[in-house]
Amino acid sequence: MESQSATVSVPKPPDLASDAQILLAQTFYDFLGVSHLRVAGVGVIDGNRIVSAGTVATLQLPGVTAGGEYAFVKATSPLAFANGIVFGADGTTPRSSALVTAETGPFADLTRGTGSYVTMAATATTSRVFGTDAAGNAGDSPVSLESSLALREGGSRRASAVNAAY
Repeated sequence: MESQSATVSVPKPPDLASDAQILLAQTFYDFLGVSHLRVAGVGVIDGNRIVSAGTVATLQLPGVTAGGEYAFVKATSPLAFANGIVFGADGTTPRSSALVTAETGPFADLTRGTGSYVTMAATATTSRVFGTDAAGNAGDSPVSLESSLALREGGSRRASAVNAAY
């Protein structure tokens, strides 16, 4: 059974530009107890409010499905989504609970049971996406993110799968 996401809504700051890239970030802890920010959703300006949304184009974000620390944040430079699947050394077995980060983005994610993740990286760059598990096994993959696929334009970019040696 899939969890349904709650909607988060806050007053819009008067000086927030209508084309601002707003993200709903969630604090989470990895397998070592280190805190990270995960992109749980996006913020959509609705009149004088910012309202959370869990879908961007065809990309489904985790949403607000549990209690915790959430905050709307404004990107200071354009970011684009990098999503994919972390596989084991055989290249076919998805790995769950791997920490995924991007070298040019401030967010991280823990892979789900299917090995899937969503994170963000700077646009118009080639970045690397890294996957690491609790045992220290790691892998990485390059991803090119174009500014035309930035969040504010409603797009997403699929990163190459991260093949980690598990």
